[in-house]
Amino acid sequence: MFDDVLHRIETTLDVPYPQRSHILRELEADLCACANHLREEGATEQEARDGALRDLGLDEEALASLSALHTPIIRRLLLRLPQPVREPAEWLAAGSSLIVGSYFIITEVPMLEIIREGGFAMYFILVIAGAALLLQARRAFGWFVSRDHSAASLARNTATPLYLAAATMLCGITGAAAGFRKTLYYVVENKMGSDIAMLGSAESLANIVFAGGLAFLIVLIQAALAAGLRALQVKTPVS
Repeated sequence: MFDDVLHRIETTLDVPYPQRSHILRELEADLCACANHLREEGATEQEARDGALRDLGLDEEALASLSALHTPIIRRLLLRLPQPVREPAEWLAAGSSLIVGSYFIITEVPMLEIIREGGFAMYFILVIAGAALLLQARRAFGWFVSRDHSAASLARNTATPLYLAAATMLCGITGAAAGFRKTLYYVVENKMGSDIAMLGSAESLANIVFAGGLAFLIVLIQAALAAGLRALQVKTPVS
């Protein structure tokens, strides 16, 4: 009876999940109880529906009050910023966590040595994988830190990082193939032994190892984000 009303409220109510789901269930129960009471008093189906909506007073002012009551503090701070500043601030906050994580990995793992071994293709791998990880960091910040579950925010839940993960892997394979070709050509041209060929091949494989690790990380984070949204009972997309 009230599906259209509840759908409209869900799309306009700026309350994070799962609180939004709880509010909708409570509103549905209250509306049905009020409508049943009016029908018992002799009202028609339409009169009971109109009366229940009128008695609960679900106007824009009431919905705005609910939104203000449940808005997380970080989102409140962001909403106080001017619109031209808000979006860059969110990207900066997301990028900061990515920079800190990258610094920790580089200092703990011999990443620079692997990058040097892989050659020029490694920089393409870094750019593509970095773009995917930045997108995921931005989504994680919006959904789980500032808890922005608006329709615009949830519309970011796309498979773009997975496409970038595939592009990262393909770039690694291409870089490895180019390295193998260069190594074999150099060995044959200069009549060198198998030791040089094996060494050059091992360095070429660094592209696949590096790209594969980053692609796996991107897929893993994408799965974690999806699991987090399901745990919050988020309906995507909300439109």
